[in-house]
Amino acid sequence: MNDDMSKEFIQGIIDDKFHASAIKNIIRLAILNDCITNPDEFTRDENGKFTYDHTMYDYGFEIEKYCRDIYFAGKTKEVWLCNECGSDELESHALVNPNAPTENPELVNLNDSSSNYCFDCEKHVSIEKRTIPFLAKNAKEIILNN
Repeated sequence: MNDDMSKEFIQGIIDDKFHASAIKNIIRLAILNDCITNPDEFTRDENGKFTYDHTMYDYGFEIEKYCRDIYFAGKTKEVWLCNECGSDELESHALVNPNAPTENPELVNLNDSSSNYCFDCEKHVSIEKRTIPFLAKNAKEIILNN
C-alpha cells in the first residue's frame, strides 16, 4: 500500500467493524456499477445470472483508496498555482544560490509573469502558493469548486 501508512494503521481500519462494512459496501457498489456499465465483462451461470469469479479481486484497490482517504483526511499540501486559471501545471525559472549547502539549496523564485509558464493557459503568468487537500489530483478543479 502506501509507505506513509503503517501496517498497524491499515490493520486497525480493516479490523474495525464499521470500516470493514463500509469497505464491503464500496466494493459491492463498484462491482454493481461495473455490472451495469460493462455487463459482458462478468461471468454468468447457465441461467444468465452473474457469478463470482477471479476478476472480483480487481476491486482490492478500493481497500487501499479507503485507507488512504482515512489516513490523509484533513491533511494538506502547498502547491504553486497559476493566478489566471488555478492550474498546477507550471514551469518556473528560479535563481539558485551556488554557495548554499547542496542538501538544502536556497531557491529564489523570481515570481514575475516572465519567469513562470502555465501549460494550461499556454502563456507566461504570475503564480501563488496555495494550500490544497493532500490527496488532490487536480488543484485546478479543487480551487474552482471552492
